[in-house]
Formats: sequence, structure tokens, C-alpha cells
Amino acid sequence: MQLEQLGPYRLGAKIGQGGMGSVYAAVDTETGEAAAIKVLSPTLAAEEGFRVRFEAEIESLKKLRHPNIVRLYGYGEQSGTLFYAMELVPGTSLEDELRAGRRFEWREVTGIAVKLCRALKHAHDHGVIHRDLKPANLLLTPDGEIKLSDFGIARLFGNTRLTSDGGVLGTAEYMAPEQASGGAVTDRCDQYSLGGVLYALLAGRPPFRAKSLVEMLQLQRYAEPDPVNRYAPQTPAELARIIHQLLEKDPQKRFANTLILGRSLEAMERGLSISESRSDDFVVSEPGSVAASWSGNQPLGPTLSPTQSAEPEPSTGAKGSHAGPVTAATQVHSQEAIAPVVPAASPREATDTEARFTKVEAQRGGASHDSSDTWANVFSAQTIVLVIALAMLVAAASYLMQPPSADKLFAEIEAATADGDVQSLKAVQPRIELFLNTYPDDPRVEQVLVLGEEARQTHPIQRAFTAAKRLSLIDPDAAAIRFQALVDLYDDGDASPETVRHFVKLSRQKLRQLEKQNADRVADDRRIIEGRLTRAAELSADNPAAAGRIYRGIVSVYGEKTWANDLIAQAEAGLKQIAVRPPVDE
Repeated sequence: MQLEQLGPYRLGAKIGQGGMGSVYAAVDTETGEAAAIKVLSPTLAAEEGFRVRFEAEIESLKKLRHPNIVRLYGYGEQSGTLFYAMELVPGTSLEDELRAGRRFEWREVTGIAVKLCRALKHAHDHGVIHRDLKPANLLLTPDGEIKLSDFGIARLFGNTRLTSDGGVLGTAEYMAPEQASGGAVTDRCDQYSLGGVLYALLAGRPPFRAKSLVEMLQLQRYAEPDPVNRYAPQTPAELARIIHQLLEKDPQKRFANTLILGRSLEAMERGLSISESRSDDFVVSEPGSVAASWSGNQPLGPTLSPTQSAEPEPSTGAKGSHAGPVTAATQVHSQEAIAPVVPAASPREATDTEARFTKVEAQRGGASHDSSDTWANVFSAQTIVLVIALAMLVAAASYLMQPPSADKLFAEIEAATADGDVQSLKAVQPRIELFLNTYPDDPRVEQVLVLGEEARQTHPIQRAFTAAKRLSLIDPDAAAIRFQALVDLYDDGDASPETVRHFVKLSRQKLRQLEKQNADRVADDRRIIEGRLTRAAELSADNPAAAGRIYRGIVSVYGEKTWANDLIAQAEAGLKQIAVRPPVDE
């Protein structure tokens, strides 16, 4: 049966279809407002426990009101058909852009990340965790805004559909390791997923690639991603550090919250923008499609592959429906907006006794008062005295509760961390958090962030491992030396404490990873050096000065590379031979 209207919405063109249902462009006949209507599959709605799950979710989702979050308009049931309405977002998804081959410049990525941090902080403050953050759920509008959709889909539909078919592998590409292992899902899972998204925008690929869901989940739990600079060399080292901190396996090593993360990103950009002011805008693709709070390549359910898409249908020409082309397969869920059947009558209940539709309105509190003597009743003489006294108390408390100045706070933090003592670092952590929250624009934010990172470390090997890991993003060879030194210094076998054994093991893993990554590059560099050694040997008899320049250049450039020790020895031997050789007669 062809659907024409659900609740107050007249349906237009179908803009997506999948295992979970169909999506239509629509218009509210009462307000003229465009919307996207998701009609759930009857089979899905009949599944045991489904209604209970979205009853548990809908109340929290209705609270989300943020410019970077796709808005839920309403939800209902008509003749046994469950549906919900959401904001219709024109534009494309980040997944569309990546599939089209677009690589994002680091400033664009930073601007996107800052806005997403604000959106996630709003959701987390309301107790809502996204659980399925990925490029397909991030929508770009023609005016350069970013919209986050599909809140809580993983929770709403459970884990029973996590198989290798359809779009689930795409979801697993950005899934936090603790989520992949069935552990507790917290707001830091969203941080991990955001790190994967930022990595993909810069590198053109997710942090891990796998041939099966099982392999992908194993990689998320145990493997370390390649440095993002390997695929995006122009990425600033500080941005790379932030991304790889988000991708830490241990949730506690990520950021305290997305507010601090966003401020770190802003501070980084300000520091790198010497000659130009910071801009929140970023380049978007050519508009002309409707993501309908759904992305163009977002799977409509667990049965739809990330490479599949449904062909858009021609517009029905219904009045108020969105004109123009739409993305082939749109996101099935907008901010987790699947709603239960409401047992009570709705304020906008249809005439059909089986039809219900509840519109989500912004909360407005307080009743109006029209008493002519209101002011006289409230502001009696005694009341005025009490109000003045209360105001004085509030003013005094406010003065006493004023945070210390930025200079005073920074001096306290600097003094407490000067000796590097673990207990001092732990004790000063609240002052660090206070500084970051109170003075986010202070030029010393980056220094405080570094001190905060050190304060979270519990053992010298842990701090040294973190420093070596950061170094691996900039100088893999130097990092390999550091990791080997950690193994040599701390490895006492079973006699070592468990924490030490853990980081010794991680250091060995990083060594193997760096060796594998650098194998091809080292081979190429060695071939070049060997060729220059051969050339220097040819020149040494007739032109020792030129040969000496080649030898000294090899020693200068590659002298600190352990893999080049034998070649450096040859260059130094060549220099000695030139030095003892009698000068060539003119």
C-alpha cells in the first residue's frame, strides 16, 4: 500500500530504504515545515523487547537541543505503523565525501572536531551517549554546518545484529575497544570514535582495515593504528598527538571530557595560526542532495552493506516536499529518534482512534499570572529586607568563591609539578582541571594540558612509554631507540611488577610495529646511501674534495640512524683514506 500521510505529515519521495524500514521526504501540513519521516519495518517493530528499548531511550533523546545535532520533531503510530519525524538536512555526509575521494585539510578537520565536541558535550551532559559515531552519521549542510545524527542506534537495536553483513563493519571501524569487547559504554567511547573519524578525514581511510567483522573487532581491541602522519604528512604534530590520544585503548588515557578536548583543539589551532585568525568555517561539497538527517551512504539497517545504496525515487510532487535530488541511501535514525507507542492521547491526535502522533516541543516552564496586586503581595517591607540580606549573602559568597587568577593557578601548578613527583602530580590534578575550565583562552593552556597528561601517569615507565609513543608520530627511528631503552631498563621478567611487565610488553609491540613500518623506507634509504658511497669511492682518487663532501653528508644526515651504522662506518673510513692520501699534483 502506498503511504501518503502519517500524522500531520504528507509524504513525498522515498529517499531511502533498508532492513529497518523506509525514509520519506515530507512536509508538515499544519506548519509547512519540511521533515524526514522514518517508517519502521513491521517485522522490526514486532521484535521482542524492541518497544521496551526505545521507551527507555526516547525521554532522554527529546532533551537534545543543539545546532550541531539533528533534531527530533515527533513520533507516533498510525494503523499499526510506527514512524518518527526528524529534521531534514540538505547536503551530504562525510562518508559521501570520503567515498568521492575527498581528503580534508587539517584546519577543516579541526573546525569540524570542535563543533562535534560541543554537540557531544551537550548530549553527554544529558546522559546520552552516541555509541555509533562515524562519517556516515555526520552531515554537511550547504552553509558549512556539521550535523550529528543517529544517537544511540547501537543501544536501541542491541548487539544481536552485529554480523558481517551490511553496514555493521563500517560501524565497527570506529568502535571503541571496550565497546567491541562488550564492556561498559561511556562517553569516552564517543571520544574514541571521534578520533577514528578525524583520522579518516585526514588519511582518507579509517585507522584499521579488515576483511571480516571478527578481525576488525580484534584490531580495535589490540592493534595500534599507523601514525596518521603516514597518510597525511601535512598534519601538525600536535593534532596527530590529540588524535592518537583519542585512539588510546585505555579509556582513562583519553580526555576527561569533550569540553577539554575541544579547548585543546582550539588552543592548538590558535598556536599554529600566526598570520591568520581562527575560523570555524570549513569547505563543504557542492550542495544539491538531501541527507534528511541521514547520510548518503549510511546503511538503513544491519542488512545493508556500506557499499550498497538504494536508488532515489522520483518526487511525488506533493506540496511542500523537498525538490531536487536526494542522497541514495539516507540515515535511518536521527538522534536515536525512535519512539514508543504513547498510551495516552496526544495533543495532536489524529481522528483515527488507532493513530497517535506526539510532537516534541521545547520545554517551557511556568504559568502566567494576572493578579493586579502581585507586586504588592510580593514586595512587602519584610520581603524587601529579606531580599536585600539574601543579595548581600550571595554577593559575599560569590566573592569568596571567585577562582584564583590564571597567574596564581599556573604558578601553583608549575611549582607542584617541578620535581616530577607522582604524588605531587596527582594532588595538583584538580587545579589543572580548574585552570582548563576557567581560562580556556590563556596562552599557557598547552603547557597545562601537558602537565595534566603527566599527572595521570602512575609509574615512570608509563610516562616514558607515553613520551616515546608521541615521539613515534614525529621521529619513528628515535622512538624505536626509546622503546628499546625501556625494555633494556625495566625488563626483569616475572620479577617485575605487573604494571612494569605490561609496559615492557607494549614497548616490544611498538618496536615490532615500528620495524615493520620502517622496513621499506629503510631499504630505499640504504640503496641511496650505497649509491652515494660508490660515487664517492669513484671520485676519491681524482677529486677527493667532492668525495669528502659526500662522505661527510652521509655521516651528518644518517649518523644517528642505527640501521645505517655499517654505512656510516664506510663513510668514515672513506674520510680517513682521503685524509692520509698525499695531495694530487697540480
